[in-house]
Amino acid sequence: MRTIITIFLLSFLTATAPAQKKASFIRVFDESGKTIQRGFLQKTTDSSLVMTVHKKTVEIPVTQISILKLRRSFGHTVLVTSLIAAGSLAILGAATADPDAWIFGYTVAEGIASGLISGVLIGGAAGSIIAGTRNRPVIKLDRKIENWPVARDALRIYLIVE
Repeated sequence: MRTIITIFLLSFLTATAPAQKKASFIRVFDESGKTIQRGFLQKTTDSSLVMTVHKKTVEIPVTQISILKLRRSFGHTVLVTSLIAAGSLAILGAATADPDAWIFGYTVAEGIASGLISGVLIGGAAGSIIAGTRNRPVIKLDRKIENWPVARDALRIYLIVE
């Protein structure tokens, strides 16, 4: 049992180790609130936003951009944390199953099912807390080139300096 917990903790700690800084995820919306494009911020020019979408470079003129939202949405954070918790607790439930236990015996399938259900609930709650406390900047351009210098300065902190 100690071995399982030790392996679980070590794999958790190595997975959360800080990696290289990668480009910021950005979502671009038009005047009706529909998503034009989403991808990773690459650079800004005098009149456009350059981003990487599926390993392709896309340039969007400022006259098409109404709103810029940085980072991923609330639901994405909740989904990812609940999937991670559900998978981890399902593995833990399967690994600790003992149908012949004296007090609380359960099979591998019951351990996986209870791990999945409790992992989704715990991960969803944790993801909601994380997502609710996270700052997600919103920049409004309203398709006006006059608003671009201020927005460009705000985006500068999210660009990777090479």
